[in-house]
Amino acid sequence: MEIIQSIFVQLGVDYTLIIQFAVLILVVFATNMFFFNHLKGVLDLRDENTAQLEKLIEKKSQEMVELDQKFKLQIDEAYISAQKILDGKKNEAINKEAAFYAEKEKEVNAFIDEERRKMEVEVGVQRKELFTKTNDLVGLLVKKLVD
Repeated sequence: MEIIQSIFVQLGVDYTLIIQFAVLILVVFATNMFFFNHLKGVLDLRDENTAQLEKLIEKKSQEMVELDQKFKLQIDEAYISAQKILDGKKNEAINKEAAFYAEKEKEVNAFIDEERRKMEVEVGVQRKELFTKTNDLVGLLVKKLVD
């Protein structure tokens, strides 16, 4: 103990050390009471707000996923609907063109049939003329042969 006392004396420590120590303890209690308790309250409030925000973020994230799925479903439905409309328009155009071509084909076939009939009539007339001429020629030939 004498060694410690001699060290304190060499350092110039006296009874004011006890006062300084008491002031230090009072300052620690005062800061604990006024500053650290308030700081703890602020940190707790911040932690609570952060937890609420995390819950809100999670909720909004789930809503976003649901809306994304809903949006994709609506996009798919719209695509299918658009495809049906497009297929309907395409089939309508195909049917219209097919009807147009069928009408033109009927016209062409009617024209061909009419021309065929005309040609058959003409061929028939020419055939009759040829048969007549042939009969006349045969008659002349027979006449010449008989004479």
